[in-house]
Amino acid sequence: PPGVRLPRPPGSDPEDIRSFIAGNLTAGHFAAPIRAVDRTVLWARDGDGTPVAYCLLVHDSQPTSSEPASLRHGPTVELDTFSVHADRVA
Repeated sequence: PPGVRLPRPPGSDPEDIRSFIAGNLTAGHFAAPIRAVDRTVLWARDGDGTPVAYCLLVHDSQPTSSEPASLRHGPTVELDTFSVHADRVA
């Protein structure tokens, strides 16, 4: 979902990570962005079809005042989230 970041800095308490996942990374949290007409979810799968990465794109996102003026003209696509399974990171 937009804005969700998995807290995994070195030394993170495994229980804190499990709690965050249980409360924020459920099927229900992903359902709304997947169904939204202004969003696209792209999946990367391994040879067996198992998802190994995904990204969430937001179409025509509203730029913030801190972005350069050149980015304030539409249409735009924002890379909101990009996540790769830890076992797939080299």
